[in-house]
Amino acid sequence: MVKWTLYPSFTEVCKYISFEDFKKQRIESSQWVHFKHNVDKVLEGKYSAVMPLHVELSPTYSCNFSCSWCNHLATKKNTIENNFEIDFSSLKKLIDQFALLDIGIQWTGGEPLLAKSLLEAIEYASNLNVKQCLFTNGSLLDNSNITRLLKTNLSFIRISLNCVTPNIHAKYHGLKSEHYSLRVPHNIQNILQKKIEVKSEVEVGISIVINSVNINDLYDTLLFLIDTVQLSPKSLNYIVIRTVFNFKNGNSENANDLLYEFRNSKEINFLIEKIIDLDIRVVEPYNYDKTMCDVNHGCLSSNWFLEIKSNGDVLNCSDVYGNVSYKIGNIKQMSIVQILNSKSKKILGDNILENNCFQTICPKNGRGFMLNNLFYQIENYRKENKLDEVKEWIQAIRDITPKPKHSFFI
Repeated sequence: MVKWTLYPSFTEVCKYISFEDFKKQRIESSQWVHFKHNVDKVLEGKYSAVMPLHVELSPTYSCNFSCSWCNHLATKKNTIENNFEIDFSSLKKLIDQFALLDIGIQWTGGEPLLAKSLLEAIEYASNLNVKQCLFTNGSLLDNSNITRLLKTNLSFIRISLNCVTPNIHAKYHGLKSEHYSLRVPHNIQNILQKKIEVKSEVEVGISIVINSVNINDLYDTLLFLIDTVQLSPKSLNYIVIRTVFNFKNGNSENANDLLYEFRNSKEINFLIEKIIDLDIRVVEPYNYDKTMCDVNHGCLSSNWFLEIKSNGDVLNCSDVYGNVSYKIGNIKQMSIVQILNSKSKKILGDNILENNCFQTICPKNGRGFMLNNLFYQIENYRKENKLDEVKEWIQAIRDITPKPKHSFFI
């Protein structure tokens, strides 16, 4: 790392901090600056001209878990969409378009491994070098699909391990038996061992989402991961620890104070330090309480990501999770290019700029709210004719941070 006197803050525009404070920042919060086309549009104030970096693609909403806080819970319970699945022919057409437009994929769901065509679609996207990542609850990983997944170009596979004690795991995930609760830890051990065997470059990450049900199991969960990685060194790349997102469609609780208390206990801190010593990144998303601007610009980040539902609906924001108010088209009726250039997208984009949806339904520890925080600060600098300072700050971050493999901000 170049020796600097002060280092750029990732969360406060044009602010520079000490090296000690710089090291405490989440590197993921800086990744947006590396996507030059979109950054140029932000600097021009043309937020509606931003291109989506990736699509949150749910080939199915089916899931063998039933988490109470799930962002798709209301969608799955109140519609017949749980039975929809995007077939391989449709996925292939989508992937061809993503390859031409340089749009990445975040495979999600539902549980994406329940989709019959998922593995074939991931392999097809890999052959076209489309950037992609996979989110899974880990219950359906087996020797066959693990080997196939690790041989693709997936940037990372993120597996949910919210608790390890079987009865707590079953309760947390709304399961009637402990079958999957016993399988998930085993499957995690298996994929980490297999990753070493096949010398795969696919990163593997663990997601721990905290609420009142599993908070007391956090210690045992971290201890399990430490023991597992010691058997398979250098196989696990990161662990995300966060509270439930306050999704509009989920039944979430505010567990921030609960996690803060546990996170600052000596026992948890000891395990976190041990995990870091094993060369595993520990990612703890910030919780933004407010935006830093006294003028309402509406949401300025919705165009950065798209969501495609299992019925083919395309939503103009990936933080609204199934909210049909954000629908701009359907892949069964239009191509992605047609949808991105459609009148409905422009109308919705204008409406998003005029309303405060990111203040009311956007997860406060999510990337959409994070980007709005930054863009509102940039608008303050624009108002003061100080965009040159913003450009210097952006360049400083580019100079000191690596370009991400995928546009998903962890």
